Amino acid sequence: MGGHRHPWWGFLGGPVQRGIVTYSLSPYEQRAFAGALKYGYGVYRWGTERYHYLHSKAGHAELEAITK
Repeated sequence: MGGHRHPWWGFLGGPVQRGIVTYSLSPYEQRAFAGALKYGYGVYRWGTERYHYLHSKAGHAELEAITK
């Protein structure tokens, strides 16, 4: 082996990487989004159900009755 390093994840023979920036949120900041996610999921679910209803036979009939 005599000083030969096997290329692995830590040493691939390329230049040293610089300028890598990582971002993260503290657990306290993440908790602030909990209410917003529940509200957003409710809006998503309502919209999905409404979409499926409006594209059903009953939804078409209701839409036609409203627009006349």
